[in-house]
Amino acid sequence: YKMKWDWISTGFYQDEKLIGLNLTVNQAINPKKYNENRIWIDGKITQLPLVIFTRYKDVWVIESKCKKVQLQFYPLYPKNVKINLGIFGGSDYQGPFGRVTGVISTEEERIDINKEFAFAEKQYIRC
Repeated sequence: YKMKWDWISTGFYQDEKLIGLNLTVNQAINPKKYNENRIWIDGKITQLPLVIFTRYKDVWVIESKCKKVQLQFYPLYPKNVKINLGIFGGSDYQGPFGRVTGVISTEEERIDINKEFAFAEKQYIRC
């Protein structure tokens, strides 16, 4: 009946390493076990903890309780679509492009992210 998720993704080079990042909050039954939160560093994938998205007027804060993920996303190019079909459903979608800044800490290393280009989503669908 209702679906919702938050998501951010980015990829960039840092110190000659290719880094990819994917973080989400979705409706998985057991999100601690089944989630998409990962960082790729030069082809090595590392699972990241659950995150929380908090939105303020000009910034989205993405962080984990254990502080391994501490990011700020600054939307620059908004893409908002709202559809209201009354009793038949609706959608409230935000999909901005912007810049992400912050820190990701793994067991092996700390990745400082400074204004890297990123894409994010906030989606709510009612059927």
